[in-house]
Amino acid sequence: MRAIILVLLLACFKISFAQTEHHLGVFVTDSTWTKEILKFPLGFARDIPYEGYEDLRFHEGWAKKQSDGFWAYIFAWHVKGKQKTTSINLEVYMKMYYDGLAGVGSSKIPESVMLFLKNNDSNLDSDFIGKMHFYDRFHTKKMIRLNTLVKSFYCKEKNTTTVVFRISPKELDHDIWNILNKVKLKPSVCEF
Repeated sequence: MRAIILVLLLACFKISFAQTEHHLGVFVTDSTWTKEILKFPLGFARDIPYEGYEDLRFHEGWAKKQSDGFWAYIFAWHVKGKQKTTSINLEVYMKMYYDGLAGVGSSKIPESVMLFLKNNDSNLDSDFIGKMHFYDRFHTKKMIRLNTLVKSFYCKEKNTTTVVFRISPKELDHDIWNILNKVKLKPSVCEF
């Protein structure tokens, strides 16, 4: 009898957890964007010291080499606490992230190179501008360079930080950035 009760409790817990996972997310997108939610610690970048989740949204052309949307995607780290976003921690964490994605260390894949600078361009809605050079093991099997815009939000009521990354290999004046910028956060940074 105890075994049956334990199995029922575990099943209820699993259903409850799955429903919670389904509702995670910080962005409002239409059905053309593929959604993926990953919990911290990230399996491929365990040393990034956050607790929370990552919300990824992939442009429909993300995997198509000839598309303007190739490697165009957005992700947010929605994490506990007031996190200070700096050029240095962006470079360190993005190196961990993309080296992990590429499988650096498990073969002769070159390490990533990251550069993030404080944004001084008032025409760009971002705190930082970045350039990332890393091995693309998903599509090209070559080194690839991505441009990145980063903006950070803090919710005092829930003591959470949300760091948003908008990414594309296209230069910042390309039309794909208008599409990336149309993806918005939910109305309040304290809503999620």
